[in-house]
Amino acid sequence: MVVDVPQEAVDALHGVVAAMPGGGESRPGQFEMCEAVASALDQDRHLVVAAGTGTGKSMAYLAPLAAGGK
Repeated sequence: MVVDVPQEAVDALHGVVAAMPGGGESRPGQFEMCEAVASALDQDRHLVVAAGTGTGKSMAYLAPLAAGGK
């Protein structure tokens, strides 16, 4: 399911990735997870995510939280 992600969440994730040493690396899975987290926060729902090492889970769930102020 694709949802509309608040632009603030996407901008926050891009900013975090860009600030990483070496400019970071944009990972498609991060943005998919960012969308899912933003949607769950917006709908006040729980979300369970499973993703492999190196997917960027930490940044993908923290960016929407920071952008949403939650």
